[in-house]
Amino acid sequence: MPTRILVLDDNPVNLDVLRATLEPNGYEVLTTTNLPEALQMVETAPPDLILSDLYMPDASGFEFLMKIKHNSQLKHIPFIVITSQSWNRADRPSGLALGADKFIQRPIEPGKLLREIAELVG
Repeated sequence: MPTRILVLDDNPVNLDVLRATLEPNGYEVLTTTNLPEALQMVETAPPDLILSDLYMPDASGFEFLMKIKHNSQLKHIPFIVITSQSWNRADRPSGLALGADKFIQRPIEPGKLLREIAELVG
């Protein structure tokens, strides 16, 4: 059974790039552009790993991360935060303190992303 990865990003192009990177490497990729749908997807069928954009118009990756890590049934799911080049230096330590397993800055090098995921889901 392939590793299931949920990707939350408000930009459909980013979702397409991540899908094009992950699916050929054997991952099943579920995507959404909004937090309520992401939460519903996680609660209905928990993925093996979550990739979440940090800054979105209607929500933040921090909010998603907190909701996952504060849920005793979901907190075990590895969580990778992805952010753009224009990020705040405090974002990384804040994300890691909230329970993020990895913090990746765009542009994402595909090989590095695949190695980071493999470290978390073996």
